[in-house]
This record gives sequence, C-alpha cells and structure tokens, in this order.
Amino acid sequence: TLWIATNVALLKLDPVTGRLKEIRHDPADPSSLGPGYVRSVLQDRAGRIWVGTGEGGLQQLNSDGAVIERFLHDPSDPASLSDNYVTTLLEDSRGTLWVGTRSGGLNAFDPETKRAVRYLPDAGDVRSLSHHYVTSMLEDSAGRLWVATSGGVNLVGEHEDGRVRFERFTESEGLIDNNVMGLLEDSDGSLWISTKRGISRFDPTTRAFASIYVSDGLSTAEFEPGSAARTGDKVCFGSVKGVVAIPVGTPFPPPTPTPTVITSMRSAGEEIRGDRPAWELGQLQVPYGEWLSIELAVLDYSPERRHHYAYRLDDDWVDLGSRREITFSGLAPGSHEFSARGRNSQGVWSTLTRALRIEVVPPFWMTRWFRGLVVLLLVALAIGIHQGRLAVVERRNRELMELHRQREKAQTELSAAYDRLRRLTRRLEAAKEDERQHIARELHDDMGPTLTAVIINLQLLSKTVDPAERVRKIDDAVELVDRLIQRVRDLSLDLRPPLLEELGLLPALKGYLEAQSVRTGLKIVVEGAVSELTGETEIAAFRVVQEAVTNVIRHAGATRVDVSVRQKGATLDLFVKDNGCGFDVRDTMERAASGKGLGLPGMQERVHILGGDFQIRSIAGVGTEVTVRLPLEVAA
Repeated sequence: TLWIATNVALLKLDPVTGRLKEIRHDPADPSSLGPGYVRSVLQDRAGRIWVGTGEGGLQQLNSDGAVIERFLHDPSDPASLSDNYVTTLLEDSRGTLWVGTRSGGLNAFDPETKRAVRYLPDAGDVRSLSHHYVTSMLEDSAGRLWVATSGGVNLVGEHEDGRVRFERFTESEGLIDNNVMGLLEDSDGSLWISTKRGISRFDPTTRAFASIYVSDGLSTAEFEPGSAARTGDKVCFGSVKGVVAIPVGTPFPPPTPTPTVITSMRSAGEEIRGDRPAWELGQLQVPYGEWLSIELAVLDYSPERRHHYAYRLDDDWVDLGSRREITFSGLAPGSHEFSARGRNSQGVWSTLTRALRIEVVPPFWMTRWFRGLVVLLLVALAIGIHQGRLAVVERRNRELMELHRQREKAQTELSAAYDRLRRLTRRLEAAKEDERQHIARELHDDMGPTLTAVIINLQLLSKTVDPAERVRKIDDAVELVDRLIQRVRDLSLDLRPPLLEELGLLPALKGYLEAQSVRTGLKIVVEGAVSELTGETEIAAFRVVQEAVTNVIRHAGATRVDVSVRQKGATLDLFVKDNGCGFDVRDTMERAASGKGLGLPGMQERVHILGGDFQIRSIAGVGTEVTVRLPLEVAA
C-alpha cells in the first residue's frame, strides 16, 4: 500500500488493484484525519503509519486510514509536540521519530513513551537550531542527521551537557540561499540542497559548496518545500515550474577561487592615486582626522553575482554581506593592517594577495616628542605643586598639633571639674537620703505609738454618761487617727522604705508596688533577680522605679505595668513598661525642664549622677517604656 500526501487529502493507493482511497478531515468524525494540509506521511519500521497535517499535529493511523491517536501541542506539557503545524517526518536508524514543524522547530518523538523533546532556535546560542521553520530532513549513509530550515542547513551533533547541539551551514559558509526547501544525498556522500534561489551541492568532508543557478540551465531558481526524492539514477526536486532531475554520480565541481581585490580608495572627497593600481598598493598614508573609504570587488563574471565580503582591521573579521565598500573615520594614529576577503557565486572564498598597511599620520600635538615634552612639564608642575602643598600641610599640621594639645589640656581640666562636681552631688544626695531616713524613723517609731495610745484612750470614753454622743465622737477620733497613722506610714514609706534595708531592693519594690496595685486597681507585675547592692545604687533604683510607676498611675491611664529588675555583670538594668496612652517625649521633657511635668528630670539626674544611662520611649496609643542601666561600681 502506498500513502500519498497532498495539499487537500491523504491518498491510499493499492498498487495491485489500482484502487485509490481519499482520506479527508471530517469534523463530525472524531477518528478522521486532522484539519489542514497533509504535509507529510511516514510508515516506520514497525509498520505504524504517521501523518502530519497543517493544523492537526502528529497522528497515528490504522491500515484503513482512521486515526488511532493524536499528538498535539499542550502549553502546559513541555514533553508535548512544540507546534500543531507539522511539515516533515523522519525515522532515524535508532528508531526516533523526528517531527519538523512550521513555527515550533524540531521535535525528537519517542513512539514508545509518546513523549517529545523540543529543539528551538536560540538567538544567543549558535549551537541551537538555525530557524523555527523546518522544511526537510535527511539521514545520510553515514548515519548523520541533516535538518533543513528557512535559516540554512543544520547537522545534528552529539549531546553536550544533556542537550543535542547543531552545526549550522548558511550563506556565510557558501550556501546559495538560507531558505532551504529539500535535501538529497548523492552516491559520493555529497548533499543536494534545493532553495528559493537555486540548488547547492555540499561536500560534508571538505565542507565545500557548489551552486547551480538559472544561468547554468535550471528552469527556475525557486523550489517547493519538502519536494525532493531520489530515484534509482536521479535526484529530483520539485520547483514552481516542474521537476528538476539531476543524474546521480554527477562529478562534484572542484572549488575555483576568484581573486578579491581593492578597486579604489578615497579620502577627503577625492580618489587616492599612486604610482600603481589600488590592488597593488601595499602601504598608504592618511592624515589623522580624515576618513578613508575602500572599495572591494570579487573578479567573478558569472551572470549570477551573489558575492559576499568581509574585512579585518587589526582585529577580528567583520562581515559586510553583499556590501563591498568600507569607510573608516577616526582612525587612531599609528600603523594599521587591513585585509579583506570575498566569496564568489560558487561559494568559494578568496583573500587579498597582500595586506594593506595604513599609516595614520598624527598632528604634532599627538607625536611622541610632543607628548614626552608635555609629560615632563606636567611632572615638573606636579612636583612644584606637591612641594607647595607639602609646606602648607606641614604648617597646618603644626597648628593642629597645638590645637590638639590645648584641647587635651581643656578636656583634662573639664574632666577633673566634672569629677569634683559629681562627687559633690553624690555627697549632697547622700545627705538628703540620711535626712529622709531620720525623718522616716521618727515618724514610724514615735508618732505611731503615740497616736495609737490616743486611740485607746478615746475608746475608753465610750463608758461616759451620754453613750451615743461619746460613741460618735470616739468613732470620729478613731477614724481621724487611723488616717493620720496611714498617712504617717505612707510618708515613711516614701521617704525611706523599711523593707529596702531589711530585705533588699526587689522585695521592697514588690511590697511597695503591691500596695499601689491594691490601692489603684492597676495590675503591676514585678520580676527579676538581684544580689546584694550598695545603699546608693539600691535607693537610686528604688526611687527611679517609684517615680516611673507614680507617673503611670497619675497620667498614663494604663491597665498594666511590667517592672523588671535584673543584674547583668557589673550593671543593674531597670525596665518599666505600661500599656497606657503614651506621650510626646521631647515636648514633655522640655516642659519638665521648665518646672512643669512628671518629675522626669529628677529621674534622669539621679541616674546620670551615678554614671548610668536613662532612656524613655513612648508611642501614642501604645504605651511607654523606661529603660535604666546603672553601674554597680561607681568611683567615689
């Protein structure tokens, strides 16, 4: 059975009976051929029939032409076909089914796993496929796979880094045209390549090209994609004007180079003429700043002139395409070596017989002697400037040293004065604390028992003649004396908490703050751990916490206060945090400094006298944090 692909349908021909069956797309039949032109059909070694259509992707048919399974492009599946427009199919000697597409490049399809590996062009990778439109494929007698695209011919190479690499052959290598339509192999292993501009022949061993144009006898230069077949003694290509047949074994024409020469040179608007022709000149002088134009030519007089040019000026080759004139401007002074090469209509390159040395003559101010003189002058000027600056710097250094000495002296005197002031302040603070301790002892030890005795005496008056009157008076006296006693005790606690001397800082704070919590209803949480402290540090810490909590009670409107007292090495850390309304710290400190505020300057002064650190951080609507760090060893 013969399977024949046409633009409108797939034909099934029985060579024995001559019966011809037409297989078309039927939208109502899910097992019918897919939509679009039938571009390729293949029966593999296992007898499976594969068909590629213009819109229906890759399809496997049964012997009657019904579709068994379809393979289409799925954007979410990278192992699916890269494009639904299939242009050509080929099964290689390893059993891989190669699927060429119009817009999705090349696919290596495994008929067993039904998975595809995509090969697409990459503009930044010269080892990728040259174009996304695959027109034809061929596996030659050496087992090499050739892929024809609209961007030249690609030789499928070995795997590198887990990827198949491609070697490109395009117009730059001598191909007659990059729009390749068909590939066939001759008996000598060379390839026949049909294009949109004629036929090229390629020798894979020597990498040489030979081209056949209309002027060589072709009926047309434009051939159809995929329209190529080899008979027993001919290679045949389908063109827009019929079939072109070439005998197999036609000798490969030897490459014949054509000379490439310089035909003219121009500078400053006029042609450069010497004592010999331009192509024989070996050296040329050009003034600096003038442009130079060089015209090339390939001495090939074939009717099909498809010449290609490239040049090199000192460095790498620069491709010019079909343009044969180069203009240089802004050449640097000195010597430059110019070389060029051209490709004739048969794709054979030739280079200039001799390189052209271009001497760019510099002006006097760019000559070596002038530059050397300028360098010497600059060096002398730099030395003079350096000496002058050095003298200024030395004088300035002397002045700075004197200022530094005076500054050190002033700092020493200021530090001594500050130390004296700090010692005096400590002594004053200690005297105040002694006085407060004395007052607290007097209030607690004397006034308390006396007033208690008064209460007892007043209670005895209840036995007098008028009981009701005496009871009322006694009750009033008892209530008054009780409040007085409580006030005396509060005053004693404020002046000098007894627990501070008896149990230490943390128990004293807990006792004081628990009483404040009961009195105000404010939840106060105290935690921490401290060892034995000096009296000065202990009372300062107690007073700071006392003042901070008092400020919270009076002004913050908080529901909770957290107090932390911890000893860390040689420092005592105090932390008071509330969830109250917060305040503007800067504004409050300025008002407190003027005598209106929360007693914050007193807290700050007490801490700074002991050489500690005092910080307040407050956020409106969030709360306030007071952080204090006191040194445990303070110089007297």
